[in-house]
Amino acid sequence: MHSTAGRVPVTLPGFSHPLVDSLALRASEELGGDFKYNVDMNSSTPLGLGWLQLTIGYDGTRSSAAETYLDDETMSRDNLHAVTDTRVTRVLKINGTEGLTIRMVEVRNSELVEPVLLTASKEVVLSAGSIGTPLILIHSVIADADSLAELGVTPMLNNTSVGKNLTDHLAFGVMFGLAPGSLDLGPWANLDTDPALQAKVLNIRNTNRTGPYVQPTPTDHLAWIRLSSNITDTLGDPSSSPNSAHVEFIVSATPDAYVVVVVLVSPASRKYTSMIFFGGGSDFDHRSFCQEGCYAKNLDLLTAHEGFKSAINWTRAPVFDNIITGLVGPFANASTEAEINNIIRNIT
Repeated sequence: MHSTAGRVPVTLPGFSHPLVDSLALRASEELGGDFKYNVDMNSSTPLGLGWLQLTIGYDGTRSSAAETYLDDETMSRDNLHAVTDTRVTRVLKINGTEGLTIRMVEVRNSELVEPVLLTASKEVVLSAGSIGTPLILIHSVIADADSLAELGVTPMLNNTSVGKNLTDHLAFGVMFGLAPGSLDLGPWANLDTDPALQAKVLNIRNTNRTGPYVQPTPTDHLAWIRLSSNITDTLGDPSSSPNSAHVEFIVSATPDAYVVVVVLVSPASRKYTSMIFFGGGSDFDHRSFCQEGCYAKNLDLLTAHEGFKSAINWTRAPVFDNIITGLVGPFANASTEAEINNIIRNIT
């Protein structure tokens, strides 16, 4: 399915949950359709249910950008210097230069009383993520001039796109009750609530890279689901291709409930990132917030509702007949579409 020679290791879950896993595979076989088995969801055809793939090495060590790319050989380069526990707060124009020459960076950390200014000889590449990058630009007064003018701030550069069109994967959980004694999760069942068990598992993980903590979540299977063409033909399709999913569908279990997490992975709604100013001048607090735009588009609420219905359909597989007793939690007493949608809005 994947190369084994690349820098980033990709493996299947390193700690299985046999009973929950067997239920998922059996339900996939019984239901087919949206839940048909897919041997490799990271191929060009991701739809269906399959094993979760993780960036964890065969020795149980989690991979990261630091461990994978910043190895000893890379860190020994003369033209690379990595600084930790330090954050960039602004990019600045170099005074006395023609045009808009931005090669200066303001950085801060907990040990510095005043910020430090660093100047690049050629260029600055700003790569701080989907939230961090626009926030640094906004703090640098590179943003929408009209928005800044309302706060009495003169922009260094008017860019109306900064902070706009933030896409978020909205998620909510659907919980189902379990018949007494129907789902044995083994010796680690109370891991979330038992401090002594947590300490034991952490020691196992640190000692030999095995046990429940070898992976970040107690989840081994998920599905990728598309809306029906009846919906996308009428309301449009925000996904990237005809083979792309609108909903990520994650299944797991606790001692008290069977849980399906529904995630909108191709939302139509967009948010925008803003910041908090002190007064009306250019002296502002280097904090920020995201203005909520969840479910601004009706299609997203419809997609979430379809995801909820998929969770119900999943638990109707014959394999769950003597295991799942029905909805529990926020959705337990919801009977109308309006009630369900209201709960989705409130718990996302």
